Amino acid sequence: MNGLTDQYKVRKILSSVEGVLSVVLNAGEDIVTLVYDDVVASLFDVKTSLAAQGYPATEVKP
Repeated sequence: MNGLTDQYKVRKILSSVEGVLSVVLNAGEDIVTLVYDDVVASLFDVKTSLAAQGYPATEVKP
């Protein structure tokens, strides 16, 4: 993510996905941590929403 504009866009995209409960951005490392209700949303939904807006995502497990 390059700057505050991208951070804002990513937060807005993720917040618009039904079932996403929390979004935390670590812009210095281009990492987004989120909490979502997996009954309502899936990781596929999240990745698809980001990719559709030009922000491809990969899953990083702790």
